[in-house]
Amino acid sequence: MKKKLLLIITFIFFIGLISVHAENNSTLTYIDYPTYNEEVTDNLLIKGWVMSTLNTTIKAYIDYQEIELDREMRLDVLNGIKGYGDITTNPTPGFIKNINLNSFGYGGHILKINVLDTNENIINTTTRSFIKAAPKTNINIDYPTINSELTDNLLIKGWIMSTANSSIKVYIDNTEVSVDREARPDVLKAITGYGDNSTNPTPGFIKNINISNLSYGNHTVRINAYDSNNNLIKQASRTFIKTSPKTMTYIDYPNNNQELTDNLKVQGWVMSTTNTNVKVFIDYQEVSVDRTYRADVLNAIKGYGDITTNPLPGIIKDINISNYSYGTHTL
Repeated sequence: MKKKLLLIITFIFFIGLISVHAENNSTLTYIDYPTYNEEVTDNLLIKGWVMSTLNTTIKAYIDYQEIELDREMRLDVLNGIKGYGDITTNPTPGFIKNINLNSFGYGGHILKINVLDTNENIINTTTRSFIKAAPKTNINIDYPTINSELTDNLLIKGWIMSTANSSIKVYIDNTEVSVDREARPDVLKAITGYGDNSTNPTPGFIKNINISNLSYGNHTVRINAYDSNNNLIKQASRTFIKTSPKTMTYIDYPNNNQELTDNLKVQGWVMSTTNTNVKVFIDYQEVSVDRTYRADVLNAIKGYGDITTNPLPGIIKDINISNYSYGTHTL
């Protein structure tokens, strides 16, 4: 019952649409192919017709790229569509073309047909969406594992299987890095339906990457798979964390909200498992300080490095603040 109701509503809407076109500009455009959201691969059949009381031309586009269509006689249209001109105004109402889609990316696209009068004014526009289906492709990232915590070395390892001849590009964040391809007989044996040794003889990828120059915190490994026309087939990504060295900072002086006049004593210390330096600021202005040996700190603070990584953990300086404005400031 619901299907019948839907068909009736659709038919009434279509009849209403014809009436609007006939009243407004006496031009009607219809796209036979592709059908709505049709899935295609490398070839797209475009077929349809235009009927008008005016002498017309058409321009066709896939997305924003203009394409050439052939015009053809359509006796079925000329005999069946009345009130929208005839063979004298439109002897070849049909349009048709097989379009190679190799240069178009995978995913949704829009076919647009513009009908123009003799002055190149657009009379009406008709669109049809279609989908270029990507080759069946599976990407797996073995390493890094999800949110793995790393220091200076990142192991990237995984595989890609595809029914297409594919290549990959690997990125850390948005910077491309090179990886090596390798045979993975375990993958070829276990993963079926995604190509084989003939389409993908080296499905594996592997590389040890030095990440000492990366900032501390979250980063992303991204694998992009491309077909032989360099169209992106599929992406896979994995987050990892570059852990910061274990570090502890303490300010002995000044105390919190300490009230001072013309002199500020800065004293404190830094302990870290890595070799560090410090910068000290009052508000947003950098000030110089001296580094000092602190036997008390080295003896008391464990697990945050030692005299080899931080022989001068202390920070000390007497700073004249007579030229600072009155009120609150931040060290």
